[in-house]
Amino acid sequence: MTTTAFDAYERRTWAGRAEAYAGSFARLCAHPVPQLLDAAAVGDGTRLLDVGTGSPLRPSGR
Repeated sequence: MTTTAFDAYERRTWAGRAEAYAGSFARLCAHPVPQLLDAAAVGDGTRLLDVGTGSPLRPSGR
């Protein structure tokens, strides 16, 4: 895998930020998850690919 100048910049910029994100904005992002899953008709046994949607926080049972 080739690392570009942009990749290196992004890695430097975001390094060490996960804990702060998890303690703040991640909770806000998790709020609409149940409605999004309902709108997409996601239920037991549904397979889907979650691409770039933020942290893996989700309501229990979903």
